[in-house]
Amino acid sequence: MSDEADQVVASSKALMVSLIVSFVLLGGVFARYLTLGITVPVAYALTVARRVADGDLTSAIEVRSRDETGRLLQALKDMNGGLCKIVSEVRTGTDTVVTASMQIASGRQEL
Repeated sequence: MSDEADQVVASSKALMVSLIVSFVLLGGVFARYLTLGITVPVAYALTVARRVADGDLTSAIEVRSRDETGRLLQALKDMNGGLCKIVSEVRTGTDTVVTASMQIASGRQEL
């Protein structure tokens, strides 16, 4: 009876060890997946923000999700669009000033 009990205890220990190892490995895989799910979109948002900060308003910003990082990217995309609109309005205003200056200069020459 003692040998049989020892075998049951040994097999139970082996089962417990294998279950613990399996759960630790599964937890590691889950943690890695979760970490990548957070760090990859944040790194992309950082890249987008850096491009905008460097003055590149032409790059396309892809929003791939609707979670917090997706909303952050959407805000960056909206900001980029707003900056493009402001730059366009400034260019239009500058063109108007240049045209008016040329007309004034032309008028002065005629006098």
